[in-house]
Amino acid sequence: MMQCHEKLYCGTQKSDNQFVALCLELGVVGCGQSRRKAIQGLQAAIESYLEYATEIGLLETHPAAIQQLHEFLF
Repeated sequence: MMQCHEKLYCGTQKSDNQFVALCLELGVVGCGQSRRKAIQGLQAAIESYLEYATEIGLLETHPAAIQQLHEFLF
């Protein structure tokens, strides 16, 4: 497991029959049948993203586009 010393923020929302969690800094998502499962999925997705970004030498954040954030929140 990779250590991340930067704070990452996420938002969650119910979408139809599942919850979706979005990491605002990376634009990475996770989903699940409960808010807890969605956040667990997001944590796994963030770990995979950071491992891959490290492997290819690209470790920078890409904030979610304002339109993506707007659609997620409303």
